[in-house]
Amino acid sequence: MPRIRTIKPEFWTDGAIISLPYETRLFYIGMWNHACDRGHLSDDPFGLKLKIMPADPIDGADLIQQLVQAGRVRRMSLEDGRGFLVIPRFGDHQRIDTRWTSRCPVCAHLDSQELAETHASYGGNSRTQREGKGGEGKGRKGGENADAPPLYCPSHPNGTDQPCRACGDYRRARTAWEKEQRTQPTPTPRREKTCEIHAEYPLPCDRCAADENGLSA
Repeated sequence: MPRIRTIKPEFWTDGAIISLPYETRLFYIGMWNHACDRGHLSDDPFGLKLKIMPADPIDGADLIQQLVQAGRVRRMSLEDGRGFLVIPRFGDHQRIDTRWTSRCPVCAHLDSQELAETHASYGGNSRTQREGKGGEGKGRKGGENADAPPLYCPSHPNGTDQPCRACGDYRRARTAWEKEQRTQPTPTPRREKTCEIHAEYPLPCDRCAADENGLSA
């Protein structure tokens, strides 16, 4: 769904921008309206041309290639072969309304990767820490791993293209949860106690028992 975007004054004097033809610059701005809040949009030159400059004799593929060469756009593809365009650092230049949730396939792919990495890197440590404290997690019952908070509110379990304050709250809660998982301290391994006389023998010391029974050499 198209969004309202802003243009910073320094855009007009950016060295990489002023070197481009005026129609490429205008096309680039038009792409912002059709990108998601993280700067992703379908790699569809003809479709974008119809949405941005429908009455102008331009070649959308050529304009996109110029932007790629200028470093203003990157190309990527998902595992299913679908191609997308990425506008680098898009979120640094646009004010994002967190009430909106995205159905962008690229965002979903990146979020799933980040979540999988979070569980793989920190899930085991967090569980071990809770078990070391008697099997009870802070604020949780039964010492079980807490499920990740959902990304969307119950009214929109699969997301929505409409503004939803509740979905925005759920996403912020999810972000806070993932941050908390990353900051869980790594538990210190328990060291097995050893005999004070025979340091290489764990307690109870078999060597001491043998000495007491007169079995040692």
